[in-house]
Amino acid sequence: MKKIKMIYKWIIISITLQTIILVFLNYFYLPFRGRVKATIYEHTNMVSNDWSMKIPDGAGTPCVSNDGRYAAYLYDGKLMVMDAVKKKEIAAITAEEGELTYYRWLPDRRMLIYASCSYVKKHSTVTISTYDVMTGDIRHYPDISRLPLYSKAVGIELSPITNIVYVKIKTGDERALIYKFNIMDDCELVANTELGAVIRETNYSDKLIYQKGNYMIVVKDGSNKKEYVLEFPGKMALLGIDSEDKVYAAELNQDGKAVYVYYGEADTSDVSTWSKIYLNKAVYPERIIISRGGVIYMNMPEESRVMAIDVGREYKYTGELVEITDDYIVTRKKDQLMLKLINTDIGL
Repeated sequence: MKKIKMIYKWIIISITLQTIILVFLNYFYLPFRGRVKATIYEHTNMVSNDWSMKIPDGAGTPCVSNDGRYAAYLYDGKLMVMDAVKKKEIAAITAEEGELTYYRWLPDRRMLIYASCSYVKKHSTVTISTYDVMTGDIRHYPDISRLPLYSKAVGIELSPITNIVYVKIKTGDERALIYKFNIMDDCELVANTELGAVIRETNYSDKLIYQKGNYMIVVKDGSNKKEYVLEFPGKMALLGIDSEDKVYAAELNQDGKAVYVYYGEADTSDVSTWSKIYLNKAVYPERIIISRGGVIYMNMPEESRVMAIDVGREYKYTGELVEITDDYIVTRKKDQLMLKLINTDIGL
């Protein structure tokens, strides 16, 4: 009998110790690791030719995968995924409940991340999901529930390296909440801010960079919960983050137009070592696009051209600019979606 009691005692002790270790890993160690060691797998099979495809009138803003092969757009309540080269439908994704409100491609693979919202009584629920084009698998993150009625996701930032996702949710005409999913899919509220706040996420460390309505740029470090303001002298607009975690910001003049572009690492509030580029033409910050390779593009829609201002190259287009990357430019003209390959080393 004593031996049996001793065995039970050690079983209980073993289970208790394992539980404590797992709780520590799940809630304390893994969620707050600031940096991770990871291997990045890049697709090398970029499309080899320009293409155009027909999309329905009334289709939502299209977006194209990182390799230029697949396009996605919202139409008739469905997220349509197309093979743009073969002009073939791959999938028509619907929300299990409610409606789809936001979608984008992951920056390094053939995978979509999208948001849907549903309404229950006096509250809203937002669901974030991913769709893998290669396998057809759909994965759902835990619901973000009990939000104010008619709340919906209007932005998603993610790092495929850290697997951390930030979701911007519109809760009213002027307000938004920012939620975070860590690598264990635990969800937490990290900010209550203005609807117009611009959010970006670093790739290699858990940092949320966001621009407040007063033109201040704030860094929220997820590894230690610290928050600091980048010490720029004037009004600033957050532009983007490249693949090497350089943050890009524009200094604004009295008219709210960008006159300088600063870029550097946001490890501290000090920006004295950041590089600075003068813009020959002042433009609204919404017209400046930062590629993953760190190319600074300036869109001039009235002239149907884009300037790569740091390499002195010009890219002309027809129709409306949808997006531009290091490898291609996507435009839309009436019912035609067009992709044209570019090379930022040689221009057109």
